[in-house]
This record gives sequence, structure tokens and C-alpha cells, in this order.
Amino acid sequence: MNLGPEKHLIKQSKAGDKHAFGRLIQRYQEQILYLAYDLTGNYEDAQDLAQEAFIKAFDKLHQFEERSRLSTWLYRITVNLAMDFHRKSKRYQVQSLHKQTRKLPDDSPGGALITDSEHEIAQQDKNHRIDAALAELTDQQRSAVVLKYYHEMTSKEIGEILGCTDATARTHIFRGIKKLRSLLEGLQVD
Repeated sequence: MNLGPEKHLIKQSKAGDKHAFGRLIQRYQEQILYLAYDLTGNYEDAQDLAQEAFIKAFDKLHQFEERSRLSTWLYRITVNLAMDFHRKSKRYQVQSLHKQTRKLPDDSPGGALITDSEHEIAQQDKNHRIDAALAELTDQQRSAVVLKYYHEMTSKEIGEILGCTDATARTHIFRGIKKLRSLLEGLQVD
């Protein structure tokens, strides 16, 4: 991504140009939504969190000192909002396996419960268990693991987002993975 035009959009946005900020949102909306989803486990919460992240970014854009990339700053805002979300709600919503089944009308042949293929259900169950295990990690560990393995970021990038050193980020990743392994013992993850 060419950062020259981005710097110009940032400058215009800082001057109050909402159209320029809208173009910045277009550049990053998908990444921020995916991150929010990975951190909350719920699409509706992720949409709310992503929207809140962009509103906060617009309100605080004058504080963005441009020492890091805009994407890093947006990720930091999103991660912090997700941590607040977890603290406030004390819950981690995951999509239920029950949403993947449907019942046929009673007058249909067999009137049986139809489910997706066994493989899909097994994969959904694995995903559900992984999401539930992620919810057991500390905020820092969850964020570090999600950024490392779902968003393929380096320890240095994760440290910038979490506001810690890359060594501390590696520690969060290590401890998070260790706890996930114990929580998911016996689960084969493809």
C-alpha cells in the first residue's frame, strides 16, 4: 500500500475533511472488522466495535503523531476497545453450533433433524472450542495470539499495538499458546 497518498489523507483529515477520513476508513474497514470479530467472536459486536474504533480515531486523530503507521494506531484502538468490551461484559460470545442446524416441518418425510455434513459440524465444534478457549486467556494474551496467528503480525508490530516491547509481546504469545494447548488438549486442529 502506497503511504504517500495516505499521509495526504491523514493531513486533510486532521484539518477536518470528513471525506478524506472516509477514504481512510475504506482502506482499513475490512481489516478492523476482522480484528474486532477475532477479538469478540461475535459479528454484531464486531461491527459495533469497528464503528466505535473509527469514531474514536476521528475524534482523536489530532493526537496521532505519525510515528507509527495509521494501521498500527487503528489496531491499537480496536484492541483497547475489545479489552474494554470484555471487561465490561464479562462474556465472550461465540456462535452456537445450534445455529447450524434446522428442523424440517413435522409433515415432511421423516420429519428429522437435518444438519450440515459431519465434517462441517466437526469443524464448527472445533472453532467453537477454540473461541471458548481464547476467551479464557488474559486480554493481553488473547490480543497477542489473535494478532500473531490470525493477522500474521510480527512481535514488534504486536508490541507497538499493545504498547509493550516485542519481548513482552512474545511472552504474551508464548503464555497464551501454552494455555490454549492445555485447554484444547485432545482436540485435533487442522
